[in-house]
Amino acid sequence: LAINYIIYVILQLCSSTFSFLRNISESQTIHSTMKKLFDTPITITFNVTCYHNMVTTTIINKKLHVTTSRIITYSSSKDFVYYSWLDISGHFDLDKEEAIKNDKIIFIKLRLNNSYEYFDQYSILDLNVQRNQFFMENRKRDIYMDTSTTTNLPGLREFHLVKVSDKETPFFFGKCWFIFFTFIIPIAQIYKYYISKYCTVKYFDIKKVISTRYNLNDPDIKSQYMEKGPRITIHRNET
Repeated sequence: LAINYIIYVILQLCSSTFSFLRNISESQTIHSTMKKLFDTPITITFNVTCYHNMVTTTIINKKLHVTTSRIITYSSSKDFVYYSWLDISGHFDLDKEEAIKNDKIIFIKLRLNNSYEYFDQYSILDLNVQRNQFFMENRKRDIYMDTSTTTNLPGLREFHLVKVSDKETPFFFGKCWFIFFTFIIPIAQIYKYYISKYCTVKYFDIKKVISTRYNLNDPDIKSQYMEKGPRITIHRNET
């Protein structure tokens, strides 16, 4: 019974509902939440980890045991330097969501992702040059080296819970109540149904275009992306 209870608690604390409740935002509107992400440039980072393997041998009960362990001696990161960027996330349309028309809906569960594209082939070339140069600078620090390229959009969380209604938040609503119904009264599954009754879900990709040699905010270039520019529609009001 104790093992089942521990497994139950772990599963509930790892659930998406708890992640949303931990990132609840009642003070910010959906417009301010999305605008902050639209106005933030994406960060592209090159990463290296240098290491060597250490082999150790031990004799246990007259048997030889060989183990290999990784010894990390150096790790570093460097951001990709580009000249300009634009947000091309497109239309964030909540009016297409049938659930938003429901009077009971007070919050929206935002499942957000971030991505980017290159303005031209020169931008791809410059990224490869910067990345390869950084990797080559660190290649001889040890015998082996792992490399990776990661992206990050500051302020972006995978799980956002944002209020989209002027109605008061229901009483049993929050991460503290989730913990209460998980540990004290173990009915978290029922409580999750209660939360979902007041929420709708929206999946959206925050997308940027980057350039290393051209100013994308130049009117002639920016006009090419007018249709892809970020805008929000909720309750028939477009911003």
